Amino acid sequence: MFNPKSYLESKLLKAGTYILSPVEYRYQTKTDGSIGLMVEFAVEGQDVRVPSFWFPENDLAIRMAASLARLVDPRLLEKSYPTALEFFEEVVKAAEGKRIVALVAVNKRPDGSLVNRIKSFIRLENGAFEAKKEKQYDEVPF
Repeated sequence: MFNPKSYLESKLLKAGTYILSPVEYRYQTKTDGSIGLMVEFAVEGQDVRVPSFWFPENDLAIRMAASLARLVDPRLLEKSYPTALEFFEEVVKAAEGKRIVALVAVNKRPDGSLVNRIKSFIRLENGAFEAKKEKQYDEVPF
């Protein structure tokens, strides 16, 4: 027997830290016509994806993108971009293939349903962030 509710509940994570990788991004249009990015992060070791909606006028989305940029390539924060959306695209491209440790929580939507949400990006796993911190390399490998 297939129970859609229990299937969806099985996709929920417990609050905690997980290794994520951005696997896909696509443009999302809100009802007011504004365009943003919907970035999907795969959760390592689980058949779960965590979507993150980044709309340029949303301060939280800009801070999320900036915190991810700080991990994957801080040089992205030194440049100027025609729009915030283009900044988002560059951050996601730079993060492709990276294993990112993030804090994920389960939030309740206004309709009462539950959804996984990325609360913050913490660090890279076995990547440039640790290499820089431990000073193992003359150059940080990106």
